[in-house]
Amino acid sequence: MSAGYISYVGTFTATFRNSLLKDWMKDLVAKDVPFSNDFTVEKQLGEPVVIRDWLIKGLPADSLSVSNGIIATSSKRWPLIIDP
Repeated sequence: MSAGYISYVGTFTATFRNSLLKDWMKDLVAKDVPFSNDFTVEKQLGEPVVIRDWLIKGLPADSLSVSNGIIATSSKRWPLIIDP
């Protein structure tokens, strides 16, 4: 789910990102693929000290901004992110 999140959700709103995650989780359950029920990209890929530093430097504390930061720092190439 982390790879899919990093690869595909950068251009979507927070609401649609959450909807995609719920759909992916339903598919994983149907295929008996184990995953963490409380998955968030912040928990899986985020480093609390780095995120706190971003917040101190002025990044908004909402989950969309934090996940955009994680996408930007986790991508090997140029991530496509649309942030309002």
